[in-house]
Amino acid sequence: MTKKTMIFAMALILSASSFAQSVIETVATVGMLTVPALQISIDRDSKLVEDAMKNRLKEAGLKTRNNEGYLAAIEQVFEEVSMSPISLFTKVETQGRKNNKMTVVTVCAVPTDLTQNQAVLGAALRSFVESFPQYIDRYQSQLELAARQETLKKAEKMVTSATSAVESIDKDIFSLQAKIADKRKDIEKYQQKIKDCEADIAELERKIEKAGGKKTEAQRKVDEANEGVRAAQEEVERTRQLAQ
Repeated sequence: MTKKTMIFAMALILSASSFAQSVIETVATVGMLTVPALQISIDRDSKLVEDAMKNRLKEAGLKTRNNEGYLAAIEQVFEEVSMSPISLFTKVETQGRKNNKMTVVTVCAVPTDLTQNQAVLGAALRSFVESFPQYIDRYQSQLELAARQETLKKAEKMVTSATSAVESIDKDIFSLQAKIADKRKDIEKYQQKIKDCEADIAELERKIEKAGGKKTEAQRKVDEANEGVRAAQEEVERTRQLAQ
């Protein structure tokens, strides 16, 4: 397509109808060509607008590529605009000063077939440009919804993880309580053993005491017997002396 033909085609598109107040008619440089274009200012972050445009064209089934600073769909059917192939060029730029910035979207389209109805094409292109801000609102809402869903998902995972941790701790506590119960049973068993041992000790002490009494009596008898032995020995000694 020659430069004159392209400009003529775009002129037909742009002159087909009047545009909404927010859409202005301008020109754009595509490669070595200067073509008529549509431009709309949107009070949104440029990155959001750029991502929204990429997603908008992707949803329309268009394959895009970077072309001379534009996001371009070259000679493809964009059914919302034309049932015949067109080349669509879009650009998202930030304009204005630091405290008064605005995102400006530039759109231009060149039909491959110049015999198609240019008025219909122009009206469809205008509709696409005018509806884009509403699409951005929907796109942003989808992003926010996705972010909230992701936050919810993470929160649910945290709840699941925390619940699992609580259940694990409960199991540990139950296990420790069971061990404490076993130790208490051991204590009760040992306390009974202590009581039994103390009773045995008391009985043995009584036996010792009883044996001590018997020992005293036996020792008394030993002492008496020893005394008798000494007395007998003395008597024997006196008798021996007399016999001499």
